[in-house]
Amino acid sequence: MRLRGCKFIRRLHEAQSIAWRRSRTPPNLARKLKKTTCPPGERQAVHAYACGLAIQLAADRRWKLQEDQRVKALQHWRRQMQGISQACKWLCKEEAAPNAVRDADPRFLFLKFNALIVE
Repeated sequence: MRLRGCKFIRRLHEAQSIAWRRSRTPPNLARKLKKTTCPPGERQAVHAYACGLAIQLAADRRWKLQEDQRVKALQHWRRQMQGISQACKWLCKEEAAPNAVRDADPRFLFLKFNALIVE
């Protein structure tokens, strides 16, 4: 199941902030929230305008999906590393150069060709 949670959660946060200001949720935002495909618990929370509960449920669902994807990727990597040749290739590969380097003076940070002053 593909999670389209980021936009959904962002819309829920927007509706929640509007509700905190005691304003009425714009009809377009309410319609988009109600049309989003989500599990029954989230759908009930959205229809009841319980944005905090809906945000929590959607964030939990997104976290579980990301955790499942991380575990699958780790299992795949471990399966690949069981062979000696693949493990040797992985050990010998050259790592990418870091994009950010801090100068001796801790206020300067170099990002590729740009320099930033960090305070």
